[in-house]
Amino acid sequence: MQISEIPIVATLPLWSEQWNKEALQRRRKAIGETAYARGFQQKALSDKDAPFAGLIERCLVSADWQSIVRDEWPRYGGVDLAGEKRPGTVIFTLAKDPETGKKYPIEIVYGKWQAGRTVTELEAAYLRHKHQRINVETNGLQKILVDWIAKTDGKSRFAVKAFVTGAQKSHPEYGVPGMAVEMENGAWVICTGEDKHEYDCKCGLCLWIKELRAWPVGVSTDAVMASWFASEAARKSTAGVRWL
Repeated sequence: MQISEIPIVATLPLWSEQWNKEALQRRRKAIGETAYARGFQQKALSDKDAPFAGLIERCLVSADWQSIVRDEWPRYGGVDLAGEKRPGTVIFTLAKDPETGKKYPIEIVYGKWQAGRTVTELEAAYLRHKHQRINVETNGLQKILVDWIAKTDGKSRFAVKAFVTGAQKSHPEYGVPGMAVEMENGAWVICTGEDKHEYDCKCGLCLWIKELRAWPVGVSTDAVMASWFASEAARKSTAGVRWL
């Protein structure tokens, strides 16, 4: 059997003209090391190569958020609602520095609530932080809104928006991995406070951090999703979001 010789020109990357060195460097910064290694270097990634691995520590500061975040900075929220396979609801609130664009998680509330209690907790969170916008995933949202309208005589007191996730959840820039890129670029500041958190701490902040470290292979992702909803509320007001 004769083996034909492969022309050298056929072995050159087909995208070499489009993706020169400068373009590759820009793309690497935009999508982060994990997505770049997988998409452009064809490296197989294991569970230990989760997007947030090694990034959390860069964002942690041992200070209370109240000592950094100013009262006039806008607040944004994200709510991941409980479902049949997800018993817990998470209300995630962050503040955004309007000058630097940095995001500061300031409250993460978790609970296994019925619909009525969820509405109460959401209203209480708004009264504490006066969110500019609160993104809630469309799954299960209808029941919440029905209860809410019944309580307020049809007058909504704050801006809750239905957030349609779809395929963008895994988008390297606008999905959950996009938060890893932001953390990699120093856009998140996670205030742990002066108190030491033990390894088995059950507070909302520790729940979120544990889920981030395990994402996307962790058992629970409720807090991660809520943080993404809040992050998107802060990033862009209407694009990619349906209003009810």
